[in-house]
Amino acid sequence: MARMRRDKPFIFWLIQKHRRERQEETADIHPMDFVQDLPGSIDDHTAGEVLTLEVVVEGGVTPYTYQWLRNGVMIAGATNSTYSETVINNSTFQCVITDSADQVLFSTICTVIPI
Repeated sequence: MARMRRDKPFIFWLIQKHRRERQEETADIHPMDFVQDLPGSIDDHTAGEVLTLEVVVEGGVTPYTYQWLRNGVMIAGATNSTYSETVINNSTFQCVITDSADQVLFSTICTVIPI
């Protein structure tokens, strides 16, 4: 029993040390923010023309993961910072970016209206 009492301060110290180290690790994490976001709308592409969208973020904890949405639905395989597709009809696009610390950032919803 006496030994357990002597170990308690050590365990308390170890827990506090771990908390301080974790706080130091996360103290330098800056929130993600856009360097380049999507525009609110694009109306200068004709039907059949290739449209390329791009987002650029900074901050957070790299690496980032990207998921593009068309009309609110995930686009299979669209997991890069850029996305290209042939313009067919009116659509909305958005990119969801997640960093390694699970911070999530949503791009502006971009409405594409072919001319």
